[in-house]
Amino acid sequence: MTLLHPKPEFIERRSKPRLSCSYPAALRGWLPGGKRFEARAVLSNLSASGMYLRTKHVLRLGDLVFVIVCMATRPLDMAGGLRIAALGIVVRVETKVDGTYGVALQLRRYRFL
Repeated sequence: MTLLHPKPEFIERRSKPRLSCSYPAALRGWLPGGKRFEARAVLSNLSASGMYLRTKHVLRLGDLVFVIVCMATRPLDMAGGLRIAALGIVVRVETKVDGTYGVALQLRRYRFL
């Protein structure tokens, strides 16, 4: 006879509530040799202290990244709607099965445009 143990409860470690979303974003940063890069991304979730994006661009832990997110109703509408400009540091990178990367940023600064 097998004893079934209850699943451990999920413990939320985040101190701020997180909003799930799907908004277009533009990333800017610097490669190891000092060369600048720009890439597109999609914001998957957002809180007051961090954000999680999906991108095709490879980022590394500790990279400093500038992000502009357009809270738009149409995909890739970077011209209209509320925008957020943020500076964050990469704290996690996950390789996804579709070839993209999931990137968690800890926000250093942000402002609404």
